[in-house]
Formats: sequence, structure tokens, C-alpha cells
Amino acid sequence: SQGFGCSPIKAVRELGSNRRETGWSLSAVGVNA
Repeated sequence: SQGFGCSPIKAVRELGSNRRETGWSLSAVGVNA
């Protein structure tokens, strides 16, 4: 479960930073967490 949660969160955070979509990244992280 830890690895599964770390992978998507990291990818989402990187994607959000690149796409400058902090809101979407935070939303995805909250849903996953």
C-alpha cells in the first residue's frame, strides 16, 4: 500500500508542478490519501 500510494502521489506532484496545476494535484493527493 505504501509503494502504491507513493508512486501516484509523486507522479501527480511532478505533473502538477510541470502543468502548474497545484489545485488539481492537491485534490488528487487528498483523494488518494
